[in-house]
Amino acid sequence: MRTMKLPDLKDLEIYTCPEVILKYARDYRVTEMESRMVFKETMKMLWLMVKHLLDKEENAFNVQKPMVPLDKMWHEFGMILIGLS
Repeated sequence: MRTMKLPDLKDLEIYTCPEVILKYARDYRVTEMESRMVFKETMKMLWLMVKHLLDKEENAFNVQKPMVPLDKMWHEFGMILIGLS
């Protein structure tokens, strides 16, 4: 039984989390605009991961070198969401 529901990608494209964006910009010394762009791409990556999980019932997603900024943003987002940052 599936308990996750895939959000509409259009809704996700307008979602923002200023706390994560500002922390990423500060921690990785990038502009706020760059951080917003990485955040947006990270949300797309997470959407694809959930879609894959729901489609295949397993996740074989590997982070490649060009995706390192997305992986770092994902970790910042997760830490803020669970209150460890």
